[in-house]
Amino acid sequence: MKYQHLIFVLLAAFAVMFLWGLEPAAASEDAQSYPAVTLSQTVDGVTVTLEAPEGALPEGTTMRVEPVDRTDVYGAVEKKFTAKGKSMSDAAAFDVTPMDKDGNEIQPLKEVKVTFRGTGLDASDQGIDVYRVSDDAKTLKKMDTSLATADEQEFGTDHFTIYVSGGSVEDPNGDGGGGNYKNHAYLLPYGEEATFCSNESSILGEEWYIHSNVETDSLTHVGGSTFKNTNNYGHDTLVVIAHSYGWGPWHGFEQFYVQPVRKKVTVTPYLKKVGDTEFKQYADPETRWAGDKKSLSFPNPDQYAVGEDSKVYTFDGWYTDEECTKKMDVVYDRWTKRPLYRFYYNTKLYGRYIEQKVDCG
Repeated sequence: MKYQHLIFVLLAAFAVMFLWGLEPAAASEDAQSYPAVTLSQTVDGVTVTLEAPEGALPEGTTMRVEPVDRTDVYGAVEKKFTAKGKSMSDAAAFDVTPMDKDGNEIQPLKEVKVTFRGTGLDASDQGIDVYRVSDDAKTLKKMDTSLATADEQEFGTDHFTIYVSGGSVEDPNGDGGGGNYKNHAYLLPYGEEATFCSNESSILGEEWYIHSNVETDSLTHVGGSTFKNTNNYGHDTLVVIAHSYGWGPWHGFEQFYVQPVRKKVTVTPYLKKVGDTEFKQYADPETRWAGDKKSLSFPNPDQYAVGEDSKVYTFDGWYTDEECTKKMDVVYDRWTKRPLYRFYYNTKLYGRYIEQKVDCG
């Protein structure tokens, strides 16, 4: 009986030691590391950097950054500026998403730092603001920024969704000095036309024109009440469009303040190589100011290629349609002879090779 008791005690002791040894191992398998990490990604020329302290994001976290081109998002931010007596002059928007090692979307457990570099926003004396915008564009929060310049914005956050960095100018709306003056303010992107409408008219005649006391070469009077932004200016000048109607005591006058707005466009090249049956993306998209005349940021494909049929093929240049019927206009730099292109809208370029024709003379 005494020995049985001793054996029981020994077995109990071994069981405790065994379980004691297993518990830390099990705990170590379940424990997850949350190290400090810095993630960075460049999209459309803007570098988005996320700096997380220890304990914020699990080990193996990656980041996805996508540019946002939604009118409801930009419109929601524009309303915030308007409520403060400003007009949004330029903006850049990105959907930033951290993901765990399995590709699931996650949120940080504590605040992290986010930096946008290279936004190239048109600076103004009203400064740069950053807003967090919900996916449905109905909820906005102005972020506290530690740095907010035209080219770089830095802020802290504990929640990821869409972020918009926006520049602003003072809204020129005013009382117009009394009388029959009525002031209106509009943003007119480069390369676009606007036709201004008025409820005021007179059988004694009316006239639309660009006011003579302001710099006028950023707008062109197309005719009637239609004007076009013809110069890729920033936001350094307001142009006043005048509408005069009637005569003498029946004379009325309106002023439409126009803010010429530069805009950015994206150029994405696609190439059909010799032997290919479809176009494939040739290089990363290039972002540039609309209307700028300059060379492409990516090199042209090789001028010549040899097919499996041993024939020589020549690169035929860039087109704006897959059928290769609308060739891009190109001019050449006077000194470097490099090809220069202008783009006014987001554009897909298509390049192809054609069989080289031999002139036998």
